Amino acid sequence: MFQDFKKCFEKNLLIFLPVGFFSGLPLLLTSATLGTWLADIGINKTTIGIFALVGIPYALKFLWAPILDASIFGSFSAKVGRRRSWIIVMEVLIGVNILLMAYVDPIQSTLNLAILAFTLSFFSASHDVAIDAWRIEIHKKSELGLGAAMYVTGYRISLLVAGAGALVIADLYSWKLAFISLASLFPLGILIVGFCNIKENTFNEYKERKSYKSIFTTRVIDPFLDFMRKNNWVLILVFIALFKWGDALLGVLSQPFMLEIGFTKSEIAAVSKVYGLIATLVGLFIGGIIISRLGIIKSLLIAGILQLLSNLVFISLAINGSSIPLLMSTITIENLSGGIGTAAFIAYLSSLCNIRFSAFQYALLSSFMAFSRTWLAAPAGWLIDTVSWIKYLKLIGLDKVNNPEWVGFFIITTLFAIPSLILIYYIKDNKKK
Repeated sequence: MFQDFKKCFEKNLLIFLPVGFFSGLPLLLTSATLGTWLADIGINKTTIGIFALVGIPYALKFLWAPILDASIFGSFSAKVGRRRSWIIVMEVLIGVNILLMAYVDPIQSTLNLAILAFTLSFFSASHDVAIDAWRIEIHKKSELGLGAAMYVTGYRISLLVAGAGALVIADLYSWKLAFISLASLFPLGILIVGFCNIKENTFNEYKERKSYKSIFTTRVIDPFLDFMRKNNWVLILVFIALFKWGDALLGVLSQPFMLEIGFTKSEIAAVSKVYGLIATLVGLFIGGIIISRLGIIKSLLIAGILQLLSNLVFISLAINGSSIPLLMSTITIENLSGGIGTAAFIAYLSSLCNIRFSAFQYALLSSFMAFSRTWLAAPAGWLIDTVSWIKYLKLIGLDKVNNPEWVGFFIITTLFAIPSLILIYYIKDNKKK
């Protein structure tokens, strides 16, 4: 265990702590933080759920991943590296985009905010394509678990800033200042990536001018055909799309739910983000160890069961209302299981990739992962606003409880976690035919 901990401080692993941080900021802003902002000013839950669709670029990034994989920025890429040059360019665009969102009135200009959130997702998804390819290329197979843990740890730390930080600033001052503050962080990310001294694979093959047909064949057709040679490759894609489905539905409305039952933004920040971060970091570390000891598939099964159970805990919070101790217990269980699950899931996705096609294949796989967070999560608000849960809850004797609409919603999110657990049996052998 000590050796695992010591290895985390190697520069090719440590760099992904800040990289993961700046990757997580825009994703959180376009999901939980944006949803909380909309709920705070009185936007209905159905609209909040529909805003999950601004994350569609995360689900489609494999379409332009080949362009990023085959393109360079001339002498700039030659100096800092092909992957790092794309990371830096995207971080500039992300910072500017967040700054523009700060000056939009969500009530008067809901569509404009949606457009900006969508473009932010596009830049962020492109940013992730470059990061994932870079990570897979410089990490040995034995480092994938720890590499994923470092990356996700950085991403989770961003919760403290984009989550708790934004909520506290919004509570004390304004949402405008919260977004301006987050945008101001990105120059630091640019400096870190620009000056880190980690060698990349050469890109001499890209110095010769190639036809679009050649690029499409080598960067889309070939990597996809390579992936199709895996056993049960269709079921693998279905599993990836469904593994986080229950969590995705819950995540869209978890903070609006907390606001509705009586917690303040500062209380949500303190417990859900700060205290929850600690639980997540512990979960990530445990997840990395479980992966190294039991392997990826067994780790996925354990993580899937824990994620399912964590959704049930929200039922108790819905019934009992704004209890800080109960909120702490709920957030601890959710984030601990989420940390284990995320470490195992990212390690699994990384293990599926052929290093020759790392950018496209990981983008394809992570796009399917984002499918549940966007398309499948969009009906979350509708499930609360429209579906009459009391008649269904009568069947199990829960129709008299507090917040029955939320109780029904959390039961559904739990049930939606079951299909992926069944699929684990069929995807355990991902070797090529």
